[in-house]
Amino acid sequence: MSRLSVALPFAVLLASCASTPKSDGAVASVLPNPVVDYRCESGEVITVRVDGPSAALRYNGVAYALPQLSAAAGVVVFSDGRHVIEIRQDRLFFALGRSVPRLCTAR
Repeated sequence: MSRLSVALPFAVLLASCASTPKSDGAVASVLPNPVVDYRCESGEVITVRVDGPSAALRYNGVAYALPQLSAAAGVVVFSDGRHVIEIRQDRLFFALGRSVPRLCTAR
């Protein structure tokens, strides 16, 4: 599968969410626990801490602050323009720059 075919649906979703109103109730329904560790298919561990309208992401020992872009039933998206996380219950999709999004699952 080409990188474009994997990244394109994620980019379309991100673009469509940019105009979706934010909802704190949607965030709470997706992330009932404010701190979650995710293990990616590659074995990497990503820690996400949600604090109001932003998320703190720890990846490879580096911390990133990501503002919330959108929240809808079952999906929350955070991005600083370079790092993007999409959270759906116990799954997290993480993209760094133009990289192919990684699938990670809550531990």
